[in-house]
Amino acid sequence: MSMTLTAGSATPKVATQSAAGTVGDEGEIFVTFTVLDQCFGVPVSRVQDILMPDRIAPVPLAPRAVRGAINLRGRIVTVIDVRSRLGLPARDDPEDSVAQRTMGVTVEHRGEFYTLLVD
Repeated sequence: MSMTLTAGSATPKVATQSAAGTVGDEGEIFVTFTVLDQCFGVPVSRVQDILMPDRIAPVPLAPRAVRGAINLRGRIVTVIDVRSRLGLPARDDPEDSVAQRTMGVTVEHRGEFYTLLVD
């Protein structure tokens, strides 16, 4: 699995907000989300689903950023904790369940689905 995530600025240079998401300077529409007050965007064409995962099955010996796997309509999807992947601190309340505090943005990358846990 190879997916590169990089932090962006809180305000994009040339972007406008719309009901469908953020429109970049090339006219492409992005789904935007935040992680620790940093703004990120994924092209809407790559987003498969937005969800609040209730159960994430742990994956033994997986890298730290891989929180586990979920079953999304019969398909096994790798769940990536974006905070961990970017080396950011964990959420403040460790007793809070994943479903109460985070959203999952499921994206397609090279024919595989990944759910990114975001704030």
